[in-house]
Amino acid sequence: MKTVELTTIEEMLEQFEIIRHLYPNISGEKYQNYLEAMIPHNYTQIAIFDEEKCVGLTGLWYGIKL
Repeated sequence: MKTVELTTIEEMLEQFEIIRHLYPNISGEKYQNYLEAMIPHNYTQIAIFDEEKCVGLTGLWYGIKL
């Protein structure tokens, strides 16, 4: 297994099927719109791959808080 940080919209869209496990009614277009809104604000994803298959995924933001 390997852990990979996904930073581009293309990388994130490739894992759309695993997103559908949590959000079965989300469309690809809506998911892409969400990503386009979030990525400029330091949104990224961490994916776990078993060979070529994504078996886990989480999203996160990097930020500064005083």
